[in-house]
Amino acid sequence: MRHRKFLLKKIRNYLSIKEYLKLKYNIYMDDLSLSFKSNRVSFLIAESNLIPQINSKSDYYKRINKRIEDEYNSNLILDFSNRAKFVISEYLSPNIIISKKTKLKIADSIIKNKSIYLQTSSKKAHILSKSIQNLSNVTVNYGPNKKKGFDTYIKLEKEDLGAYKEEAKNNLGKVRV
Repeated sequence: MRHRKFLLKKIRNYLSIKEYLKLKYNIYMDDLSLSFKSNRVSFLIAESNLIPQINSKSDYYKRINKRIEDEYNSNLILDFSNRAKFVISEYLSPNIIISKKTKLKIADSIIKNKSIYLQTSSKKAHILSKSIQNLSNVTVNYGPNKKKGFDTYIKLEKEDLGAYKEEAKNNLGKVRV
């Protein structure tokens, strides 16, 4: 019963009132059932990867299923476009510690297709550079001195790990595996 109500609530957003009432009646008469279809999309891209589905052989409900899937996909594109900068920043060299602000600036440059120059003396700059190139077609270069001809300049400072170590030490006793 709860499962049915949950599915009805999810599918309600995709239907007109008339369609919804007809569907609800047919479900309670046990003529139809509802389920979820997986879209196989990462949760970083979509908040939900489950599409409500009406299980019926009727052409009428097959057309509604097609409309639900089309609307879901258009909402997926809209949703991702609003969160793209944050999602891309999560994929940028997760093993290199740089500030969230810097990663967001790099992600913004990737989205706007602007060339990037990473000013740093760190030996790990090539890893970050490779990560950026794997995510986009953006021109990336790095080195200790500022060079001309780039749209975005990002100065990478060595991250102070003292604060992270102190926080980890304080929370060590609280974490259980």
